[in-house]
Amino acid sequence: MASQTGERGDRRFVDPLGAEVPFDGTSPITWSLRANVLVVRDGKVLMVRQLPQWGGRWELPGGGVEVDEALVEGAARECHEETGYRFVASSPALVDVQEAWWMGSHGMYHHGVIFVFRGDVAGDVDPDWTQDDGEIAQVAWIDPKDLTAATTRSLHWCALQKAGLV
Repeated sequence: MASQTGERGDRRFVDPLGAEVPFDGTSPITWSLRANVLVVRDGKVLMVRQLPQWGGRWELPGGGVEVDEALVEGAARECHEETGYRFVASSPALVDVQEAWWMGSHGMYHHGVIFVFRGDVAGDVDPDWTQDDGEIAQVAWIDPKDLTAATTRSLHWCALQKAGLV
């Protein structure tokens, strides 16, 4: 994402595909570090679908990193929480790093740095895992050719492009 100054001098934020992200220019913005995983198995990518109120788009599993976690540990924890799979990074090297601005719940603006790790998942879904229906709508292995820029969160679409999958 990029920050740009408009004609009136107000700040506006633009996602990696050029879409403007709404911001009122005065509200506080919270910072966060986020980590996502890129896993391909049998030619399909592990994805989660956002809830309809957040756009209903596909995205890579992941989320906020806790203060006491390394980035890759946060990515693995978030992958397990969202999908039930245990993520194993193939390398400490990143697939992608992006900035993102978004409006969260309760009208809070967020500015995050998102790190995407590539790896695999160990085995099948944890039998004790249950999907959090308050966070995501669906977990699926998706053929990359079935994803589009319109159906995939923009920063994750860019990560898929950098990985050569779309």
